[in-house]
Amino acid sequence: MTSKTTPSRSRTRDQISARALDITSPSRRRKQAAVAAAQAPEENKPEPVAAPAEVAAEVVQPVSTGEPASARSRETKSDQVVQQLRTESGATIAEIMAATGWQAHSVRGFFSAVVRKKLGLDLVSSVGEDGMRRYRIDTVVAA
Repeated sequence: MTSKTTPSRSRTRDQISARALDITSPSRRRKQAAVAAAQAPEENKPEPVAAPAEVAAEVVQPVSTGEPASARSRETKSDQVVQQLRTESGATIAEIMAATGWQAHSVRGFFSAVVRKKLGLDLVSSVGEDGMRRYRIDTVVAA
């Protein structure tokens, strides 16, 4: 009686490792695609784009507004919110959300982290006659 060896159903560690190497992560696939694109024939490559300096010289023209570039400053969303809070009537969360495009939890986080902690301002909230909670920066200075 001769015994035939049947293939084992269990995988060896080497087989499992080899299979694991075949599964690639998205970042590895992007890298492999970039390498393949770099090695592609010249006919499949896109045409070169003009250097930014060449485009900038043709398109960009200085805009004179009468004030020097250093005097112009970009107003940030944080500046807008603080300005709204400094008004006498203050602002609601909904008004700040509309002005900045932030979500409600982001506005409340801004109040806590920036207005109260970083800037050290006294933020006061009150419920108005309309039932809406309004927030404002209290300008009364303690002597």
